[in-house]
This record gives sequence, structure tokens and C-alpha cells, in this order.
Amino acid sequence: MKTAALLFLSSLFLMSGCGYEASCHGLRAIQPPARIGGMLTDSNALLEYPVVNSRGAILQWEPFIPAAAEFPGTVSVTYDLRVWDAGAGIPGALIYERTGLPYSRHRIEVPLRSGSRCFWSVRARIRLNGDTRLTDWSHSLHPYRPFSGEGISGDIHPEHYYRFRVRGYDEYSALSWRGLETDWR
Repeated sequence: MKTAALLFLSSLFLMSGCGYEASCHGLRAIQPPARIGGMLTDSNALLEYPVVNSRGAILQWEPFIPAAAEFPGTVSVTYDLRVWDAGAGIPGALIYERTGLPYSRHRIEVPLRSGSRCFWSVRARIRLNGDTRLTDWSHSLHPYRPFSGEGISGDIHPEHYYRFRVRGYDEYSALSWRGLETDWR
């Protein structure tokens, strides 16, 4: 009986579209998270497009913590951030870029087009004794594509970018109609 109940609850979770967190290469996306829709056993499940606000969208990633053995001496870490238009499902125009960010969290300083889909990536810039080293641009490892050619040219496969969708006007009006507008801004 206990096993049947656990199986039932597990199936509800998997069917609810909750998804699960994606494995990544580089710095892990925290906000919005890199989540995979679909079943845990589906290696071809695609990344979801979490919704953000058009004004003041916040992106956050795990901080880079230099290992003392690998980076002896005086170390400072900043971050480079890029956001691309993803309307066609591939990286389009670079719509936002910042370099030398001091923290692993950034509020986008320009309004984003309502309803648009975006890709994003971040990398660490490590300054060590006057020299600068860069990590790879961060991205998801899902869906699993063993022969995609990724890593050969340094480009990220379009399905692997961190991503988000900008809240549309219709979503704002629906929230306003319900009296919940302030919860989402």
C-alpha cells in the first residue's frame, strides 16, 4: 500500500510539468533556473523558458570560487554576461552585454520586449597577479546531444543556452484583473 501511494505521488509530480534542474557546464543558472520540462527519464526533454518581468529582470548564477591550489596569489573575480534574442529558437541579435560585473547577480538595466524569448550565458573573469583568465561561457548540458559538435568550435548548441521568456502584456492584464499585479513586479 505504501509503495502504491509513493508511485501515485511520483507520477503526479512528473505529470504536473514541474520538471527538474538541468546539469550545466560552467556557472549554474540560479535565477531564472535552467529547468527541464518532461519526464526525468527523457534525455531529449527541452529546457523550459521561465518567465521574467520586462523591466528589471534579474539574472543570478552561482559564484566562481577560485581554488587556492589552482589560483595562488591575489585573485579577483568579475563576470561577463550576454543576452541574445531567441525568437527563432537560435541565438539572434545580442541585445544586452555587460563585462566586469562584481557580483553573481545582475538586474538588466534596459526594458526587454514584452513576450520575447531570450538566451543568456555568463562566464567568470579571473584576475590573478595581473593576468586575466576566462572560464567558458556557461550553458546547460540538456538535452543530451552526444554528436552535436559542441566544444569543437567553442560555440554553444542552441538547445543548451540558459533561457527565459519576458512576461507578455496579456499576462500583466490577467494578473491586474485578478488583483495580483503587484506580486509579479
